Amino acid sequence: MAVNELDLVIFQMAVESVRLLSSSFDEKAAEIATRSRGSLLFNVRVDGDLEVQRVAAIGYPGDNIGVVALDREGLVSCCCLVNGTFSPFIAPLENWTSMPL
Repeated sequence: MAVNELDLVIFQMAVESVRLLSSSFDEKAAEIATRSRGSLLFNVRVDGDLEVQRVAAIGYPGDNIGVVALDREGLVSCCCLVNGTFSPFIAPLENWTSMPL
C-alpha cells in the first residue's frame, strides 16, 4: 500500500510541532506518536554513526511506519513515512526493544 499523502502531512506536522521543544528525544518521539495517532514501536540509540544518535519508529494503520532521527546536535534532523516494505527491518528492532532487561 502506498503512503497516503494526508498521513504524511499529519506525521510531518507532528514532527515539526515537537522539533524545538526542550524535552528528551524519548518524550518527543512519544509526543509525535500521540499527536499523529500512531504507536511508538521503538526508540533506540545508534552507535558508530557520524550523523545520527537515535532513531524511533512509529506504527500506523495499513503498515505505514514513521521514522524519526535525532542528529548529533540533539535536534530531530529527519523524518519519513514508509510503507510495509521496511517491515523486515523494523520488526526485529520492535521485538528487541519490547524484551525485558
